[in-house]
Amino acid sequence: MLPRIDPTRSEPIYAQLMKEIKYSIATGMIGAGEPLPSVRQMAVQLRINPNTVARAYRELEREGVVVTIRGKGVYVSDAPRSSDKGRALADVKHALDSILVEAFHTGISADEVREALEQRIKNLKSARAK
Repeated sequence: MLPRIDPTRSEPIYAQLMKEIKYSIATGMIGAGEPLPSVRQMAVQLRINPNTVARAYRELEREGVVVTIRGKGVYVSDAPRSSDKGRALADVKHALDSILVEAFHTGISADEVREALEQRIKNLKSARAK
């Protein structure tokens, strides 16, 4: 797994890394209990500062996506934390609101948005099934 990081984007690199790791987990490219590369390995592979990788890993751990086992490394959590589901759903709704506003201002219809969303869900499900 080599995440795609674009230093020219306005989004912080640690946030890009978090999204890429979450995507890899959601699509089944990385499974529950599997280790992530060490901070140093990931930093070298991506040619980014190790502190950036460490920050992404800390945030992922705070969100319950990964767990750190002292002396062993960082591993994908076995199950998402259900206590954060309400907050996560609120975050998803907020992201959808932003997408819908952008669609409105660019002339994309609700049907086109719905179709795109359904296609992405199908793609995610089929990637997990592999």
